Amino acid sequence: LVYNSILGEGMSSRLFQEIREKRGLVYTISSFAFPFSDTGLFGIYCGTGENQINELVPILCDELNKSPKSISEEEINKGKAQLKAGLLMARERANSRCRTAANQLLYYNKVIEPEEITNKINSVTKETVERIAKNTLNKPMTIASIGPIKKLEMLDKIQARLNWYKFNFCYIERIVQKTDKPINIIIANIKKAIISFKGNFINKLKIILFLFYQKF
Repeated sequence: LVYNSILGEGMSSRLFQEIREKRGLVYTISSFAFPFSDTGLFGIYCGTGENQINELVPILCDELNKSPKSISEEEINKGKAQLKAGLLMARERANSRCRTAANQLLYYNKVIEPEEITNKINSVTKETVERIAKNTLNKPMTIASIGPIKKLEMLDKIQARLNWYKFNFCYIERIVQKTDKPINIIIANIKKAIISFKGNFINKLKIILFLFYQKF
């Protein structure tokens, strides 16, 4: 929830400031998170135009990719404060308080006091936020879209933008299954070459793939 607050909740969030205010690619953008006892949902909502969608998707993926390692302590403290403020403000509405109590009774068989929740929010560390961000972005994704979406990239291409390192190595593994060399040796050598090559990391993968196709 802290990560979600930093990334896309409110006008001061990262996505709103970078993609709407700075670049003007959307008229609205936000993130949302629904944690459950056995699973969860994290998503991003964007409202954009047909001519902006080609630029929007790569920039959005770039912002997500860099978020795990670029979140500062100041942003985390701000996200915590926003969560706690929302918690206290929600208690001012009777229907919100009743709904929260009902959910807590269903999940935990008790009503949790606000002090306990705020203590848990305060205990969130930078390392925890980074770990959750990485785990979230490394999961399979899906897209729901409506409107003139002919220029929208296919799902597998967007997925590759988010965790392209994992995606492309899986793709390489499928290719080299046709060779007579042990797969673990081939993949290990490719990884070593990518790590040792100087330059942009995306370009490293392109160069290695080029050499790979030339060799086999």
